[in-house]
Amino acid sequence: SAPFSLQHFGSDTSMLLRQMIAALVGLILLAVLAAVDYRRLAAINDLLLLGSFALTMATILPLGIGDGRWLALGPASF
Repeated sequence: SAPFSLQHFGSDTSMLLRQMIAALVGLILLAVLAAVDYRRLAAINDLLLLGSFALTMATILPLGIGDGRWLALGPASF
């Protein structure tokens, strides 16, 4: 909300701006991934599976980057 944003970030539109940027990045990624032929991903299927397993394990293990069920990767957390 605007009062929360003003109190914690110094601007009443700070959280709105962050959400709009995240939505824009998501839409750009959607457009890029929609243009990729999914059959080409079959060549790296095993690598994608291994990567998703590693990211899942990073949220479970207390390694410091994912402790607490979130992954903190730079300015973003997932």
